[in-house]
Amino acid sequence: MRAFSFVLLLGVLGCGATTLDEVSPEVWALEPTYAQHVRPLFETHCTSCHSSLGARAGGVELDQYESAFAGRVHQVCVTVEPEVVARFGAALTPFQRSGQPPRAPCEGWEVGSMPTGARSGLLLDEQVILARWVETGAAR
Repeated sequence: MRAFSFVLLLGVLGCGATTLDEVSPEVWALEPTYAQHVRPLFETHCTSCHSSLGARAGGVELDQYESAFAGRVHQVCVTVEPEVVARFGAALTPFQRSGQPPRAPCEGWEVGSMPTGARSGLLLDEQVILARWVETGAAR
């Protein structure tokens, strides 16, 4: 049932929003989980290059919750547009190490650099789902 509801949600998204104001209320209301929302997005856009079963581009593995959770801020930063970074800045701030000054949202990562090559980027609605996942605690 959950997989069906996620597929239905993506069907509602259609071609996707072009601004954050156009992202559907259903997406803003989501409390995404890795299994139901995030993993399907990673499978569509990321795991052909970032998988524990094959290519481990940059050492990043997104097909397992533990590794996706460990790198959640970085992974979302490189898949979203600046507009999403601005909206979710508090959630997308890299972890501060002891003795270091506070960092800016997505500091040190090239925003929107993934997926690379001929692969299309994530729809804005999908980007919000990933950012909401981090913002709401990155549930399994």
